[in-house]
Amino acid sequence: MRYLLLLLLFLLAFGCSKEGKPCPSDGECGSDLKCEWRTNTCQSICAKPNDCGKGLTCDFSSSVCFSTDKTCQGAYCDKIGMCLKVDGVCKATRDEHCIHSKICRMSGQCSVVNGECKATSDLTCELSEVCEKLSECSVADGKCIIGKDEDCKKRGFCKINGECSALNGECKPTKEEHCIESKNCNEYGDCSLVNNDCKLAKDEDCVVSKYCREEGKCSYTKEGIFACEPTKEEHCAQSENCKKYKSCFLNTDLNICVFKLKK
Repeated sequence: MRYLLLLLLFLLAFGCSKEGKPCPSDGECGSDLKCEWRTNTCQSICAKPNDCGKGLTCDFSSSVCFSTDKTCQGAYCDKIGMCLKVDGVCKATRDEHCIHSKICRMSGQCSVVNGECKATSDLTCELSEVCEKLSECSVADGKCIIGKDEDCKKRGFCKINGECSALNGECKPTKEEHCIESKNCNEYGDCSLVNNDCKLAKDEDCVVSKYCREEGKCSYTKEGIFACEPTKEEHCAQSENCKKYKSCFLNTDLNICVFKLKK
């Protein structure tokens, strides 16, 4: 009887332990154990490396022991979610592998597809860094891309330089109003739509620019950095530089506003 009691206590202490075994479907491993997402096995809860057994170390972010096998569980796992070796090759086998990896946070590739982490929904793309920084907020062929106009409008370049429409994987201006309503139109005169770019291309563009307001450069004369120049006396007379620096007179030889020199 005593032998049977000892055997029962042994089985309760060790035989029923789930440590090292596959996690249950509900992810609950029992007392002092947690489901380790890389291997999908129940492992000890830990607070420091010495809390774990041989070949294991403590994952402080989740307070659970995990294998120190660096073949797959180093850069492969952390960066691209390929955490388990399958037939000699590192692969992602569970969505958790992808969700915990950098490729999910950065590129929205958070789901397992044929052993790799891929983007499978607009939602994961919208939550990723490539959406915030590059407007790549729509899913296509397992990746996040610029796929619709709303993607471009989430980034500041729509308001700054009129790049408000998705066109062949890029944000581009496709309407005149994209350019006219942009900050660069008011600042630099880039108000005309030319080959899906906002450019300074006519007198009206110069007139609304700071070049006209500040320096009297209100006429479009040529392409390039000095596209706007003063061509009339009133351009100089109405400029801010006339009020500030008395540059109120047109030098027709140089096409610039200058002081009136006494003879």
